[in-house]
Amino acid sequence: MALIQTRRDFVAGLGAAAGLAGISIPLARADELLEPTSLRLTQIPALCVVPQYMAEELLRAEGFGEISYVDTPVDAIDAAIGDGKADFGLAASFDLSRRSMPARRSRC
Repeated sequence: MALIQTRRDFVAGLGAAAGLAGISIPLARADELLEPTSLRLTQIPALCVVPQYMAEELLRAEGFGEISYVDTPVDAIDAAIGDGKADFGLAASFDLSRRSMPARRSRC
């Protein structure tokens, strides 16, 4: 019968051997918060983004202390997010509405 050892078993055995030998292994810990606390959202003049503005209070409750809005033309939302000027936007919904109905352009 062949003995198959997984990485998890190997590391557990290595840790046990280090403990028996009296070697202390420092624990890894984060000195600062790793999650961002600021959020940049795209801002466009349209009614269909009202839920984005209404979510501001919920985002603050989740730990986002600084929420800012970046003025962005509707056709430049993807570029603003790609260039790092904004973190989130409603680009997907606008792109989808323009591709699905090319004859009827919708603002939302």
